[in-house]
Amino acid sequence: MANSYVRRAIKTGADLEQVVFTSFHADALHPSMQGCMVYVPSARHSKGRYSAGTRYAIYQEVSERPTVSYSYNERLRSQALSSGFADALCQRLRSANVGVHGRKPVRGYIIRRSGGGEWVPAILKYNAAPTKILVEIGNIRNENDAANMRDPAWRERFASAYVDAVISYFSTQ
Repeated sequence: MANSYVRRAIKTGADLEQVVFTSFHADALHPSMQGCMVYVPSARHSKGRYSAGTRYAIYQEVSERPTVSYSYNERLRSQALSSGFADALCQRLRSANVGVHGRKPVRGYIIRRSGGGEWVPAILKYNAAPTKILVEIGNIRNENDAANMRDPAWRERFASAYVDAVISYFSTQ
């Protein structure tokens, strides 16, 4: 769906420099891990061409364009734009007293627990939006993070910080 929206934005003449894709999640890591983490698409960990499997052909987005490809320079640019926005988001979250992971809250890849190596989530590497992030708002296995995610006031602070980050970051681009 995201790529369909990007293609539609291009057709209407939208400035893709002003488009951001964000996917919100909650981690389930070791209980000692705490705070928000933001993943961006590492150019090194993403190949340039992707084809959807046949089981996805029933979906309109896939039938419109079953293969997507991005040059290395496009992937580098996306990594830079996404990292810039992710850093701005982390600053806003800290200012709003929303916990941010203490060690390297912005990351270009995920390390699989089962020894499967480093990988970039599909929602980031197949996405046509130049600026794209996956936000792990907290760790559901950490008591403090879980309590925060249940708290409407905390969720409001998080949402407001996100909106502030979007407005401030894209008004300077």
